[in-house]
Amino acid sequence: MNYNILICYHLVMAFSYQLKRSGRRRSIGITIDPHKGVVVAAPKWVGKSEIVKVLRDKQGWIESKLAYFASREWPKPKEFKPGEKLLFLGKEHTLSQGGHLPKGVYLRAEEILVATGGQETGIINRKRLIREWYINEAKRLIVARLELYAARMRLFPGKVAIKEHRRQWGSCSRRGSINFNWKLIMAPIEVIDYVVVHELSHLCHLDHSCHFWAKVSSVIPDHKQRRAWLRKNSLRLQF
Repeated sequence: MNYNILICYHLVMAFSYQLKRSGRRRSIGITIDPHKGVVVAAPKWVGKSEIVKVLRDKQGWIESKLAYFASREWPKPKEFKPGEKLLFLGKEHTLSQGGHLPKGVYLRAEEILVATGGQETGIINRKRLIREWYINEAKRLIVARLELYAARMRLFPGKVAIKEHRRQWGSCSRRGSINFNWKLIMAPIEVIDYVVVHELSHLCHLDHSCHFWAKVSSVIPDHKQRRAWLRKNSLRLQF
């Protein structure tokens, strides 16, 4: 997809925005990114006046989001370079690179090793290898914890999937399908267990009523503390 990217600033508003045009888009979309700021995606045929009108209509929401982002300390985007710290199961591991082992990612005591198999590996390939490793580890561990608690709670989901979500750590559908965000693998096992029990509890209580929380509490009495950890550290669990 070809984008014509323009950085625009309008005096009628107190923020700048990045404009991405595409021939495939059919409507104007606005996203607020903690690092990029306001990003507008628009069809090629939409005029600037219409874009400005949409921004004016959304100005209150945009400025409140920008103020929220400015009030928080956001982690720097990962660069996937040797020496960088990566989270795995709640602990920081140092990223390193070596060429003697078969190509892949290996977990050591305090290290995540990217083995290149004797080949040169750039940042893009390192990121791809690490991402695939994280997803595979998430599938292995989260499913194992789900099976453990499903048997304990006598609640069995229809389908289970490990996906990537921007805002959700887990979800449960009315049909009994449960999804988990693979980025949970960066959280401590106690927090993963909380999310697993949370979603399993939705199999008998789809809402967040007192009955739902009583079910969660019967399995994880300190669920409030685990939930608080997830809220406090959610920005760290990013790729």
